[in-house]
Amino acid sequence: MSVKKLDERPGERPDDGYAVSADLAGLPIAELVHLLALAAVAAADLAMFYNVVSIVMQQLTATLAWLTVVGFTAASLMLAHFAGRMIRDRKAGHGDVGRLPIAVLLIAWLSLGALALLVRLTAAAPTGANSYLPGAADEQSTQIVGAFMFLVLYVASGAVAGFGEYFTRNPYRGRYRKALRGHNRASKRLSRSQPAYQRSFNTLRVHEEQRDREDVNYRAAIDLRKATAQWLKKKANLMIAAHLQDPSATDGLTRPDAAPAPQSPSPTATI
Repeated sequence: MSVKKLDERPGERPDDGYAVSADLAGLPIAELVHLLALAAVAAADLAMFYNVVSIVMQQLTATLAWLTVVGFTAASLMLAHFAGRMIRDRKAGHGDVGRLPIAVLLIAWLSLGALALLVRLTAAAPTGANSYLPGAADEQSTQIVGAFMFLVLYVASGAVAGFGEYFTRNPYRGRYRKALRGHNRASKRLSRSQPAYQRSFNTLRVHEEQRDREDVNYRAAIDLRKATAQWLKKKANLMIAAHLQDPSATDGLTRPDAAPAPQSPSPTATI
């Protein structure tokens, strides 16, 4: 069981994990910048890889060459992308990410770049009598500069893909945004149904108040009937006793009501 340090402040992430509330709704601008930068370096990679493919596979048609270029570009960017994702997940303790998959991705990315750079440098090397032609040295220098420009661009595109994913990665953010969209939809439905519900609720309250008033009137009528019955019983006893000249003759002549007063309707019976 881990013991929390006394000098930790609220809101800090001692394990550098994803479960930080401040990170869930943030980074929309950073994600947009990352996507724009990734699109820019992907376009540049397409051009550079097309140059490499045109040197090695001159027999390919334009369509096949561009398909190969797109495949190389996607492979290089996705290798760096998933390497950055796995490194971030491993640091955050999210999932079971080992070092071997990360190493495989990085080695594959480096191998792809090294192969492309080797092709560019090989194409830049003069062969046979061409090395003695005028301008051969200048052309070779230009090819070498182009090869190292490709290297710089390849590293830069990998850094954009890898570090961009590393710094913007949070799997809980997508779930939070999905839940937020669901909450907003539910709030809109509630705002549409709330007036009708309020009208129905007010109508129910009016009916309940009317039911309570009728119940009071009903019980008042029952009490009045009982009082009238008692008065009639007493009057009958007095008249019979006076007629017979015997007060004891009316003992037990009248009895209490045989039928009790009916109960009022239950409040839940009308709902």
